[in-house]
Amino acid sequence: MSDKITGTTRERREILYWLPVILLPVGNIIVAFLTSWEMNWRLWAFSLVGAACEELFFRFFLLRTIFLPRMKPVLAIILVSLLFAGMHLWNLRNGTAISDTMFQMAFAFCFSIWAGAVTWKTTWIIPFVAHVLLNATAVVENSWVSAAIGVIVLIDGIILMKGDERNEQAEK
Repeated sequence: MSDKITGTTRERREILYWLPVILLPVGNIIVAFLTSWEMNWRLWAFSLVGAACEELFFRFFLLRTIFLPRMKPVLAIILVSLLFAGMHLWNLRNGTAISDTMFQMAFAFCFSIWAGAVTWKTTWIIPFVAHVLLNATAVVENSWVSAAIGVIVLIDGIILMKGDERNEQAEK
């Protein structure tokens, strides 16, 4: 009987890993259809390269290689998320309004909490796919859609981190 419960819990956990991968781009794609937006190959290429570089550096290198072996996972994820969000301050140099930059930083922090939790539990490939899809559809972002999805992604990441915290305490 406990195997069945564990299997169900594992299946629910796997849904939490993939939920933002679906929600992030789908929200933007719906907005794209409503605004007759066009995607071009340059945007896809930029999305792929940008997401690849950010995920390789923040999730694969910093989180997995530097921070996770040296500190508690939740602290490591929060630290990498702060650095990832802070990196978006660079947009101010490109002429992005400060309000838009702050919003992007908040969303980046939420995304990074989820991406860090998934990287810690499974692999950095799932956040990589989500990041590519998110960047590829970011041109049509709607701030309300992004805010709602950002909150869902943050909650999802927190649930993923807390689930194992409870399991570790139960095992001790």
